[in-house]
Amino acid sequence: MELFTNIPTFPLAELHIRDSNAPPWYLGTPYSKYPSGHESAARQAAIIVADLLRHGIDAYSPIVHSHSVAVHGKINPMNFELWHKYNNRMIHAAWGFLIAKLPGWQDSEGIKMEVKQFLEIQKPIGFLDIEFENPMPMGMDWA
Repeated sequence: MELFTNIPTFPLAELHIRDSNAPPWYLGTPYSKYPSGHESAARQAAIIVADLLRHGIDAYSPIVHSHSVAVHGKINPMNFELWHKYNNRMIHAAWGFLIAKLPGWQDSEGIKMEVKQFLEIQKPIGFLDIEFENPMPMGMDWA
């Protein structure tokens, strides 16, 4: 897809933000059409955020945050207007945009929209180039 052709892949070392007061990276992962479902999408995103944090990289995931709020707060997780407004503020506050190449990322309308927004506000965008320590196989529930 043409939208993704000029996006670089960031090695882990380049993701460290030198200023301790800098905002976190915004993590893009697929959600609505994730092959294993919403719960699995949120768990995979949480695992990635945890791995980034273990490597000293601050990251915010709209999926991790919003999915939990939606499920426990009884809000429709597919309420585009509500989540778009909220996520737009987080996009403007973020350092830049990291895209995790989980199944469905290329078809994710959310990721496409976020790429366009980050391009518009001229913040860094890149693909993650790390192997994630994944304690849970995709689509598997915690015991």
